[in-house]
Amino acid sequence: MDRAALLDALTRAAAQDERVVALLLTGSLGAGQGDIWSDVDTVLVTTPESHAEVVASARAWVAAIAPPVLWRQLYPPHPLFHAVLPGWLRLDVTITIPGHVPTVRAASKPLYDPTGLHATLGARHPARKPDPAKVEQIVEEFLRIMGLAPVAFGRGDLLATVAGCGLLRGLLQDLMVEAIAPPLPPGALATTRLLPRDDVRTLSSLPPVHAEREALMAFNTAVAAAFLPRARRLATTTGAVWPTALETETRTRLAQALGFELPG
Repeated sequence: MDRAALLDALTRAAAQDERVVALLLTGSLGAGQGDIWSDVDTVLVTTPESHAEVVASARAWVAAIAPPVLWRQLYPPHPLFHAVLPGWLRLDVTITIPGHVPTVRAASKPLYDPTGLHATLGARHPARKPDPAKVEQIVEEFLRIMGLAPVAFGRGDLLATVAGCGLLRGLLQDLMVEAIAPPLPPGALATTRLLPRDDVRTLSSLPPVHAEREALMAFNTAVAAAFLPRARRLATTTGAVWPTALETETRTRLAQALGFELPG
């Protein structure tokens, strides 16, 4: 089964199930931005009285189309399910009821919609601005992780520092995403398509990381130099509170324990 066949099978299954009000294609494919690597994101809208029953039997509903080799409920108890199907087809299914459909017309396409539910959805997600609370959270976590470097170096646990570098890189990427404030969080595999080219180049140019002191220090220097000035600018424009005391303690700790001057 390929993706087109999966979409046809899902549409037929929805049309044959009297509990289903509509089946919508969402995600990058629903927004018309997908490619051959995109997964299939769907919203299955049921009658209110059938919702609990459909949620409980969601795996069986999908298995009747193609038996999953992986099945997960991503955020229990929320009815969002992720499946990997034969051929490594990826399918996400959100099960909801009319009035609670978590998408808009511009970000979805109706696969099965006999009552015209899709036309009643909002036109598009409202624009948003960067969230100062989110900026504060990202900055605080970056400084906290950076400040733990002396512990890992002091214990000689360079593998822990490698893991910390991955977290720091992820926080730089999170900051970049928050700066452009997309209406919805991007998928993990779609972030580089969303970010401006300069941001992608910055992420791509970070030094390679391996369990060797000089390489780790070079990465920490580069990621801090990329993160902190950007974070200050974003905090200023959003009104986020800068964690001055935490930054001071982190800088002092790194200088005293590692002889490392935190750039930016």
